[in-house]
Amino acid sequence: MYFLTAKAQTLGPWINYDRKAHMKYLPLCLILSFLFTSCAAPAYMNPGDISFSPIQDSSGFRKDSSSVMVVGLQNSNSIVLMVEQVLLQQQVQLIADPEIQLQTPVMSTRRVTADTIINSTVLEPVVRKLHSAKSADYVLRYRYTGDTRTLSAFHASLINQRSGAIVSSFSYSSRTKMYPRTQVVLERFARDMFLPEYRRFR
Repeated sequence: MYFLTAKAQTLGPWINYDRKAHMKYLPLCLILSFLFTSCAAPAYMNPGDISFSPIQDSSGFRKDSSSVMVVGLQNSNSIVLMVEQVLLQQQVQLIADPEIQLQTPVMSTRRVTADTIINSTVLEPVVRKLHSAKSADYVLRYRYTGDTRTLSAFHASLINQRSGAIVSSFSYSSRTKMYPRTQVVLERFARDMFLPEYRRFR
């Protein structure tokens, strides 16, 4: 009997805990939970931030036979492989751009302050040709703001190489600081531009 009484006294603080004392930590837990979730890039896009002009049948573009070359319009082009990947998932016939742009170091600089020495390297873009150029029926030009993790803006145009006509365009610009994941933006772009069935039912 003594053993059972001693055991109950030992477990008492755990069994009969003070609910009010624990509830005072609830606001702190909710705030921390909000901060952790807000730091993650959202997996959605605001439809009001998107505008696009779909490919018309009269343009002559055929996904199963028309070839497309992807061309970025800025020096730093870290997402080109991701753009090509989402287009291949939509079964777009791609032709690789024969040229790549590399950031090559050209000089080193040193800046001295009162208590600090700052060394830095100056980079310049250098274009390298990988293989002979192949002609494509269309060129997909794009520009973006962001990186491989999140994008605050992405703009693309599909251009007919022969006529120079823009047959389709897509534009996304976030109006908030909650930038979506890059993969989410690119998948939405590829579906809007190259999947008419998706546009019809979305």
